[in-house]
Amino acid sequence: MGLASFGSSLLLWAYGPRLATNWLMQMIHLHPMDPRHRRNWQLTFSLIVLLYLLYTILQTERDLQPNLYSLLQVPRAPFNLQQLKSNYKQLSLAYHPDKNPNFNDFMTTVKEPFTVHSTSQNLSHKFGIELLERCTRCKTERDYLYHAFSSMFQYYFGTTAFLILYSLLGQGGFGAYWRYLSLLSVFTLELTLLVRPTDPLASFLFPLEPLLNDAQLGPVWFPPIENVMDQRLAELDQFTNMNVGEAQLAFGSIFSAFKDDAKLAGVLQRRMEKVVAESQILESSTVLQEKKRRFRELKKEKKE
Repeated sequence: MGLASFGSSLLLWAYGPRLATNWLMQMIHLHPMDPRHRRNWQLTFSLIVLLYLLYTILQTERDLQPNLYSLLQVPRAPFNLQQLKSNYKQLSLAYHPDKNPNFNDFMTTVKEPFTVHSTSQNLSHKFGIELLERCTRCKTERDYLYHAFSSMFQYYFGTTAFLILYSLLGQGGFGAYWRYLSLLSVFTLELTLLVRPTDPLASFLFPLEPLLNDAQLGPVWFPPIENVMDQRLAELDQFTNMNVGEAQLAFGSIFSAFKDDAKLAGVLQRRMEKVVAESQILESSTVLQEKKRRFRELKKEKKE
């Protein structure tokens, strides 16, 4: 995975589901204060995250190059060398360049793993075809280890830097401890598998994908208690800003008729000043006290 592809994948995981959910909720036209809005937002967000997760897994599996075992059609567990030679001979007869010139590259790819396995080396098992093809100058296992370490450290350093930056931006607080612990555990496991002479997990270890689901779905369905009030205040602030915007639009449309007529604008201004003055008089303490006094007198007269 290139640097650009790796960075875009992290950014899409961090911000893509939320942006897509907000866009879909706008299409549904549910008012933010509608009681169904939050529930529908949670369901839509969860569905988008799960669909994107499924797409990521399928895309990753499709982009993986075939390993040497699948090319030679032998199991990962200890196999019979005679079976390996027999499978290689069948492939050579079926895809020989003299019979099928279009499969010349394929036969070259098949011949390399056969040579590796027939000399009882475990490089392809440990590093995969991609590294074997990329490291053309590598001769010993030490050379392959050096290149594998370089690629591995770049990946984990970039992932850790992104997670730290993501936290500094106020995101990803939910499950941060377990996310860093999982990243460290996967790094330790991968490092152990690289330096061990044998791989005890090779027969059943499924490829691990770096996931952000705990940071995505967790705070949506199980928000931290201390953040509930902040979330409600943020929703109230959003609702208030929306109402202010609607009021400004309504105010502008109502008074747009007076915009280009100075005479009407002057009349409107005088009337508005009169309304403001009357409202200030009615709200003054003296008038309020007089209104209360008069109300008590009327109430007393009514009882009599």
